[in-house]
Amino acid sequence: MIYLKESGKDWTVIWQAITQPCTVNAICGVYGFCNSPDNSTVNCSCLPGYTPFDPNFPSKGCYPNVALDLCAKNANSSASNITVVKIQNADIPNSIFFDLQRIDSSDLDSCSKEVMNDCFCMAAVLIDSVCYKKRTPLLNARISIPETSNRVTLIKVPQILQEDQNDSPSRVVLIVAASTCSMLAIVFATIAIYYHPTFGYLIKKETPPKPKPVDINLKAFSFQELREATNGFRNELDRGGFGTVYFGMTHHKNLVRLLGFCNEQNHRLLVYEMMRNGTLSSFIFREEDKDKPSWEHRAKIVVEIARGLMYLHEECDPQIIHCDIKPQNVLLDSNYTAKISDFGMAKLLMNDRSRTSTNVRGTMGYLAPEWLKNAPITAKVDIYSLGVMLLEILFCKRHIELNQIEDGTEGGDDMILIDWVQYWAKEGKLRDIVSNDVEVVNDFNRFERMTMVGLWCLCPNPTIRPSIAKVLQMLEGDSEVSVPPLFDGLMFELFMAKSLFLFLL
Repeated sequence: MIYLKESGKDWTVIWQAITQPCTVNAICGVYGFCNSPDNSTVNCSCLPGYTPFDPNFPSKGCYPNVALDLCAKNANSSASNITVVKIQNADIPNSIFFDLQRIDSSDLDSCSKEVMNDCFCMAAVLIDSVCYKKRTPLLNARISIPETSNRVTLIKVPQILQEDQNDSPSRVVLIVAASTCSMLAIVFATIAIYYHPTFGYLIKKETPPKPKPVDINLKAFSFQELREATNGFRNELDRGGFGTVYFGMTHHKNLVRLLGFCNEQNHRLLVYEMMRNGTLSSFIFREEDKDKPSWEHRAKIVVEIARGLMYLHEECDPQIIHCDIKPQNVLLDSNYTAKISDFGMAKLLMNDRSRTSTNVRGTMGYLAPEWLKNAPITAKVDIYSLGVMLLEILFCKRHIELNQIEDGTEGGDDMILIDWVQYWAKEGKLRDIVSNDVEVVNDFNRFERMTMVGLWCLCPNPTIRPSIAKVLQMLEGDSEVSVPPLFDGLMFELFMAKSLFLFLL
């Protein structure tokens, strides 16, 4: 906030809370680079080797141009194609979450070699003769403020082969001419096929017949039937990322049941069962702590969601990766039974494959680290999202609380849920932060076990995250729950907790 004082016809700044905007946490998002030459406006760009999520809003952060998984078994070939880019008078502030190692008595060459030779290290800052190595995700990179000038930041990036800039004019003309001729040929061929009677059967101009379901137990509705059932589509319930939900009269127990569909011309609709108690989000997030659901309700819902995900991952053929597990996509029926819904982003995984490649899907805050690393996607991305949501259900707190302000006490910052839970779990004081919940205190062993399962699901390395079958066994008490490796400083990237700030920018 800035207070201004009128002096004649001009306004003069007499006080401002933040004198150097680039010191604001995550102001340019993950992998962003902040520059504020006048200490007033903020210019966000990307670190070398990264591209903005949204070029129109560079403050939303960036993602890697090329995936660098240098700690994999076959990473030798990748390691030979990387280099270190030097940025003078730049800084990545020290942080207990992202500092990998401090090396004294260093110079520019030795610090660069440390970055190149450590597969976990993606950057370093050389301050005088001290080299501070950084792990991913890189956050708060900025042009050095006066108090920290003369620092050098080193960024590990893949070598990009430069295209030959010496193409002759004749070659350029030839390429343009060939492209134009090819495009014209395609246009004329399309017109000929469209009007030639021989190919007339390829184009169906008449109204398509009502589809008949084959090998599926679904009812095929006409568009008119659904128009009448929803009173002309007037009874709108909600809007999602892929369309509008309407109420109308017209599997696995923990998946929202698909009743039927409509596929007439451009009218394509799905008909689901009515879930009378709304979303899990509205059920667990209450303004007053005394209004939160009972512990038994929450524990039951956690297990039910895991069972629904178990069906998708282990019992469906082919396997289904939901890709957007979050409280808004879990619905509650009249008996408060949890059912997973909204498969608009789901991905099928064929039997002969254990992973797949796809564009980033899901909701920031619930995205697994591998999404932003362009790494192959497995069912473990759902496990990570489940871990975030599991902690939200257990503590009835959102993954990030915008209305919370750090109060300065030990472990007092509960703005970022994962950070907060991990701190108190590591201190062995989970009981202290739930002491006001009598039901939880009386059943603390089960509460603590479920919390540890949630932290297991949040392991940055997807190969260490448990499968959904193992998660369900641990939640139901059929398998021992050990201390999650998330507490290991070398592995603790805490990706999600800090990249959540992408929401705020």
